[in-house]
Amino acid sequence: MSTVHPRQYIEVANEESVKERFWCRLEQVAFFCRQGRDNMFLHRGTKLEALPADWLDKVCCVYDSATTCCGLHHATIPNCDRERGSPLRALYYDVYERNWDRDSPKSQQDTDVWELLQRHKTAMSPTSFVYKYKGEEQHRPHIYFIYSCPAGLLREHSAWFLRQRASP
Repeated sequence: MSTVHPRQYIEVANEESVKERFWCRLEQVAFFCRQGRDNMFLHRGTKLEALPADWLDKVCCVYDSATTCCGLHHATIPNCDRERGSPLRALYYDVYERNWDRDSPKSQQDTDVWELLQRHKTAMSPTSFVYKYKGEEQHRPHIYFIYSCPAGLLREHSAWFLRQRASP
């Protein structure tokens, strides 16, 4: 991956920083869950390459990553990017449903996604997150996540979430 220096940030954008950034990790996990690893590539300046074998294990724990808002100690915005969990809950629920639907044939991609989520389920669905504000760290609770929430409640929440998305 080429090294880029965005004007508004001091940090370098390269292969390592892409693995550490919240929104980059979120995009990679979402893409993997829907499209699979075979459609993911890394560019290191000359050509596209297959992802290293351990790449997804390193980026799947989205909440263990760096956010600009916490890096700036929420000087410009009070809310944390880590509080925006609904898309992840919906994504995890989709994976959960595909895995447990007995009438649906399972692909190797479905198996790979499920196994990644199982290996890292505690770190991928934390009960709290670190919020950095004015030089201090606070632990804030997360709302429901797939692995810390009973399946019935998860289905109820997901149905509500889908109704909200469908309404104008």
